[in-house]
Amino acid sequence: MIPSHRLLWIAFAGLAVTALPVAIDPALWPLVAGLWAVLLGGMLLDAVVLLRARPSLETDVPAAVGVGDDLDVFVRFRVKSALPLHATLRSEVDAPLEPRADVDVRARATTELVVPVAAPRRGGARLRALWTRLDGPMRFLRRIDRHALDEEVAIVPNAERVRELALAHFGAQRYGGVHVVKRRGDGGELDSLEAYEPGMDLRTVDWKASARHQAPLVRRFRLEQNQRIVLCVDTGRLMGDPIDGLERLDHAIHASLLLCQVALKAGDLVAVHAYSDTPRAWAPLAGGVRQMARIRRTLATLATEPTETNHVLGVHVLLQKLKRRSLVVVFTELADSTTAELMVEHLGHPPRSPRQTTPRGLRRARRSGRAGRHRGAAGRRGGAREHRHRGRPARGSRARAPPSAADGRRRDPRAARSRRVAAPRALRPHQASRVDRMSRIHTATRRSTCSTCSTCSTKRAFEPRRAR
Repeated sequence: MIPSHRLLWIAFAGLAVTALPVAIDPALWPLVAGLWAVLLGGMLLDAVVLLRARPSLETDVPAAVGVGDDLDVFVRFRVKSALPLHATLRSEVDAPLEPRADVDVRARATTELVVPVAAPRRGGARLRALWTRLDGPMRFLRRIDRHALDEEVAIVPNAERVRELALAHFGAQRYGGVHVVKRRGDGGELDSLEAYEPGMDLRTVDWKASARHQAPLVRRFRLEQNQRIVLCVDTGRLMGDPIDGLERLDHAIHASLLLCQVALKAGDLVAVHAYSDTPRAWAPLAGGVRQMARIRRTLATLATEPTETNHVLGVHVLLQKLKRRSLVVVFTELADSTTAELMVEHLGHPPRSPRQTTPRGLRRARRSGRAGRHRGAAGRRGGAREHRHRGRPARGSRARAPPSAADGRRRDPRAARSRRVAAPRALRPHQASRVDRMSRIHTATRRSTCSTCSTCSTKRAFEPRRAR
């Protein structure tokens, strides 16, 4: 027990009163003695009550709390006293938890109260103890006790705030259940054509289909599903700056969780990639309710690093993991335009793995329209054949001169006409493959064609030569 501030002020005032009999009248000594007796009696009463009070606590500490919220510690405070006593409670915590203001309460028998603790940053913390200060009835003496708790608390991303934002922004939208249905909306995938009704958006009118059917028709779209979304979170030093009491990284995590929740409900696939100077975390692409829990656990482990962010390395590692076209959302803070240009340039030109060029692969690439990507001897031979097919000689190949009348050979007028039709227009690889398919269909339907037919001659002129 320790003396209170009230006792100290009364004691100093009593010393001043003690000097009155000496300075004014000695008959005031009985009055001074009475005042000191009352003061000692009050101190004795406080000592007896505080010794018999024996304060005790029962606490309920949550295992986790969202960053930016207060950790509410529910306390049941018991004292053995018939008189109401003034009590003050204070928390003892480890970083990143921070204690709030002291909680004052009038304690009598059993009292229930809440002790708030601030959680401004994510991470693991520990609630060490709760301190109680109990004042006596006269508030001359105080009793201070320490109640050890040693409770672990995890500070995780604020899921409640993300849920509130999702309801505020997307609460009116309906999401499907376990059944696969076609949801029409403002998507980008064409669903059907419907008759135009007054009030519909004129931008959705399909004019070609309307001209064919002699009636105005509009396009109806459906929402795309099974899209691939990758959330990139920067954990460098610039993401540690506070904004509204939270770090930039925490705001980025909340935005990532909000986007992840909406995308998963829409039926898309979501992944998370975190990096600073080196890659830090990776959650593979997946969908469903369980993916939300995986992403929340992955984001909860992130922390800002005192290093400079290497965007080129982070994006390069991410592009090596992606096998298909995906939407990449980057949450970062850029200090200069040079870093931004490097990151955007690297995102715009993803690295490609080298491929071995073979005649079979060349034919397959030519049919799919990617013959220009192949290099090497086989690619040069394929390019020479393509140039010869287009009517002009290729570089490094031996050009063949057209036959003339001086050679003594008679030119076929049908073949000359077909060359005049085919030579001026240079076909692209995908156009050549289309003509090839059309020629094969024509050959299958008309088996009685001959070499002198103009249609067959045109077919041979357009048909690219096979690689041997």
